[in-house]
Amino acid sequence: MWRDFKSRITTELIYEYRHTCPKLLEHPPVSYAPWIEPKVWDEFVKKIVCVKWEEARKVQQGRAMQNKYPHRMSRLGYARLEAKIEKDEGRYGINRSELWSRGCVPKKGGHTEKIKVIVDRI
Repeated sequence: MWRDFKSRITTELIYEYRHTCPKLLEHPPVSYAPWIEPKVWDEFVKKIVCVKWEEARKVQQGRAMQNKYPHRMSRLGYARLEAKIEKDEGRYGINRSELWSRGCVPKKGGHTEKIKVIVDRI
């Protein structure tokens, strides 16, 4: 949960306003101010906007772009997805192809065109 929060704050706030309106980053957002101490916020922003962090981010983005068939399960993972299917549907022994197919479904539903080709072939 904390990791998701930091990621969301980074993309929706820090990367959005670091060049256009850096004054917004001087203090924690009003809605989060009761939970984030100013000192912690300053250290977090300083870490995220440094050149070293940006370089590491670009490397990881490059790696992510090379993934042809990314799973869309967030932090669930295939083992817990299988357990969830077994619990929700009362079935056991889900085959790997169905598990892979369900793991590639985005939150909005449906497969992408690249994934549809593979699923149809399976």
